[in-house]
Amino acid sequence: MATETPQISSPISNPASNSDIQSNPFFLNHGDSPSTALVSQVLNADNYLSWRRSMQMALSAKNKLDFVNEVLPKPEPSDANYAVWIRCNDMVTSWLLNSISEDLVDSVLYIDIEVGIWKDLIERFSQDNGPRIFRFRSPLRPCLKDSTLSLHITLSLEVYGRSCPIIRSVICATVEQLRV
Repeated sequence: MATETPQISSPISNPASNSDIQSNPFFLNHGDSPSTALVSQVLNADNYLSWRRSMQMALSAKNKLDFVNEVLPKPEPSDANYAVWIRCNDMVTSWLLNSISEDLVDSVLYIDIEVGIWKDLIERFSQDNGPRIFRFRSPLRPCLKDSTLSLHITLSLEVYGRSCPIIRSVICATVEQLRV
């Protein structure tokens, strides 16, 4: 009596199912690593717009842009997707942190989710705020000397924000008022 050997089909042999798996925003490729820098240039005080565009393209290519655009919000702990969401969130956060200069990374390291990091960077570096920043920056120019406003805010958050959440919230509220 001959026994039949079961045929195991590889996910690669069925392109449609492979595509379905990869289109899932929770999918992480075996080559994805938290130590990877997704873009070639790290964010500094002077290259936000090009860095943001590069990062958006890289996250889109990895099907993770929804994590930073708030399309895929954090589920409740009781949700079946909670653990995989946390895993993907940690991966995206690592990718963001690996793409930010050492001068800036400490100011965003303790923000809970990458949406917060993304929003913080938008608020800090958005070019749409140019006239408002100029109004705020002019009286501070003697204090700032050669540093940019974004670097000044970053250093303030780094020095005061870690030690005192109340001061961090005041700094962030001041920046938010400047945007209005």
